[in-house]
Amino acid sequence: MQTLPIFCLIFLSTAFTVAGQLFFRKGMLDVGEVSFSLQSLWKTVGETASNGYVISGFILFALGAIFWLVVLSKVEVSYAYPIGSLGYILLLFASWLFLGETIPLSRWIGVFLICLGIFFIARW
Repeated sequence: MQTLPIFCLIFLSTAFTVAGQLFFRKGMLDVGEVSFSLQSLWKTVGETASNGYVISGFILFALGAIFWLVVLSKVEVSYAYPIGSLGYILLLFASWLFLGETIPLSRWIGVFLICLGIFFIARW
């Protein structure tokens, strides 16, 4: 059986990590803003630890980490990590699409610059 191409492994790692972040955000929207006061800290910790979205986020994040370890066993981190920054782009679109977040022009420009950097790294 042929192994997956390295780009596919990086993409899977990135996709799971992005999905985990989206689930974290959704869960924390349910929990509410975290306050570090002693009165509310334990209540917030309990609500966060028992939130299904947060738990799912950790599972997805762990799957992303497992794929990332596979990637690092095959290529140099200086090659893989910049390509993994495609996660910034995926997260931008996914947060807009699934969470309804507003994306200002400055972030779109930043993503364009990231894409440009990825192009240069992949090319040379």
